[in-house]
Amino acid sequence: MKISDFLHDWKEIRGKAYEFLEKIPENKMMWSPHNDLGSIGMQIRHMGVSQRAYINGIRSLLNYMGKSQKHL
Repeated sequence: MKISDFLHDWKEIRGKAYEFLEKIPENKMMWSPHNDLGSIGMQIRHMGVSQRAYINGIRSLLNYMGKSQKHL
């Protein structure tokens, strides 16, 4: 995969995540489709924590390589 392909996919996925977040009513954040699954609010938290982990990993790699990270 080329970097340009990755960037395109990343932006598309983030856009879909924003669309999803904008459509969830506040009173449905604790709703879950099944007792064995987390709530929508928990899923949203997971998305944020996962994205933060990726950003931190990229920053660490850039630090290791001596590159600027002001865009992160």
